[in-house]
Amino acid sequence: MAKNRNISNKEIYRRTNEEWRLHRSKLLVNHAGKEDLVKDLVTPNNMQRTEDGPKAKKMKAATVPSNISRVKIASAKIENLQAEVNLKTEVLKKTVDSAARKDILTALSQLQTCLDTSCAELRRAQDALRKNLKKLELSKCMTDKETEKGT
Repeated sequence: MAKNRNISNKEIYRRTNEEWRLHRSKLLVNHAGKEDLVKDLVTPNNMQRTEDGPKAKKMKAATVPSNISRVKIASAKIENLQAEVNLKTEVLKKTVDSAARKDILTALSQLQTCLDTSCAELRRAQDALRKNLKKLELSKCMTDKETEKGT
């Protein structure tokens, strides 16, 4: 990006944001894989008593793995679309024919729209994974505190 001075600030921001989203996906997936939280999804100690009665703080066993796969699929889709956009951009730079350029610009615009929607899907998948991991960590902390009180 630094070599190409014809890029607008908006384009630099967009590309940086895409790269950060992809990096963040890797961090989230690694964090989910390292933790033993996924193993402790449904435990009998995940019940919390409230004034209205027992409130379940359970999560289905497939929730976090499904969120992880959503993040991985969305990340792969973005990487593929980025490669296609880069390829079309290189072809556009080499094309001189105005009709061919117009077709390439149309295809590039469609790819850019797909890339934007894929980034939005990745953001939603990351948020879901992050929130569910946070729930698991809080649940694990609560069960650890309850076991400490009991002993």
